[in-house]
Amino acid sequence: MKTAEGLDLVKRMVATADVLIDNIRYGDSTAGACAALACVAALHHRESTGEGRFIDLSAVEAMTGLVGDSLFAASVIGAVPEADGNFHPEMCPHGAYPCAEHGWTSIAVANETEWQALCQVLQAPALAADKRFAALADRLLNRLALDAAIGALTVSHDAAQLAEKLRNAGVPAFKSMSSLDLVTDAFLWQRQAYRLVSDHRSGTRRIIGPSWRTSPDPPLIERGARLLGEHNGYV
Repeated sequence: MKTAEGLDLVKRMVATADVLIDNIRYGDSTAGACAALACVAALHHRESTGEGRFIDLSAVEAMTGLVGDSLFAASVIGAVPEADGNFHPEMCPHGAYPCAEHGWTSIAVANETEWQALCQVLQAPALAADKRFAALADRLLNRLALDAAIGALTVSHDAAQLAEKLRNAGVPAFKSMSSLDLVTDAFLWQRQAYRLVSDHRSGTRRIIGPSWRTSPDPPLIERGARLLGEHNGYV
């Protein structure tokens, strides 16, 4: 499905690179969320009007929202956009850079203040003085050389420590995390990115929480999904 809706086309570092193979089920989560929203909307309509609703859901169409910017660009430009990795038209450097022990740190520089701060943290005065990278337009024009230069500097740093130093200096940065890193991250738990719910097997388990916030009634998830075939006997 990722191929059908276009995600595999743009999920590459450069136009000539092989497609990135990952283990993320975009179709399951995206189509499932759209189906849940459609069910809630249909129930609301029934309660309001007494009329039922037939839901026709296409998983491929639901996934096109993941490449909405590319679809819009294609409709305006009239050509299929090419994969451009982590390129951003208004920020440079912008990408993930190698660190020690196979770690990576994502860095996004939006202005000259952040650029100078990045060079200071990396102790790279020569980089800050390089005319190829003097302004945003220059950095965008020479972004491949800039990425290589920054990668040569970050590779000796611990990913988490470097990201923290950069944030303290005012540069948006964060360690690229594994699944285990994500689910144990105190920063995300404090912001309720995850919830503990009841589970019929182990008592409780961790799940991804709602991505939205409402006030005064926050969204709640208090129990886990039912087990496969759990109600067969009852039915």
